[in-house]
Amino acid sequence: MRQYRAVPEGGQKERRLGAICGTAFLEQALAIEWQHGDLTLRGWVADPNHTTPALAEIQYCYVNGRMMRDRLINHAIRQACEDKLGADQQPAFVLYLEIDPHQVDVNVHPAKHEVRFHQSRLVHDFIYQGVLSVLQQQLETPLPLDDEPQPAPRSIPENRVAAGRNHFAEPAAS
Repeated sequence: MRQYRAVPEGGQKERRLGAICGTAFLEQALAIEWQHGDLTLRGWVADPNHTTPALAEIQYCYVNGRMMRDRLINHAIRQACEDKLGADQQPAFVLYLEIDPHQVDVNVHPAKHEVRFHQSRLVHDFIYQGVLSVLQQQLETPLPLDDEPQPAPRSIPENRVAAGRNHFAEPAAS
């Protein structure tokens, strides 16, 4: 097992990431910076469209600085990538989750490699949304600009009597 010293603040995290995970991961890595309340997710996830079996072995997750193997975290990441990965493929990632220490129990496994979150659904959805948003940003491409004028919007038709005489389309009486 190789040991690495911590990267100094403002250091060269990408260079260290390339040294540990390889340049192939670094070339496909999408940076994540996601925060909500007391939860913060930082790190990298490989573009699922270019994940190879060798890259899929890179699955590192840290909770409050401690390396973890957690099914909930893996499921959230896998679910975010599922429409881009094949059935036999796995996502590649290096993620750092920061959470209030009172919201996580690290005494689940004797070696402390597994955790139990007090609000597991919240943590799952937070990780899922963070990874999914980064993947969707990667897929977004600017639409081509059209020089053709757009048609004017049609007027809203009046409600029909058969529609139950609802009055939502009429202005409110003063």
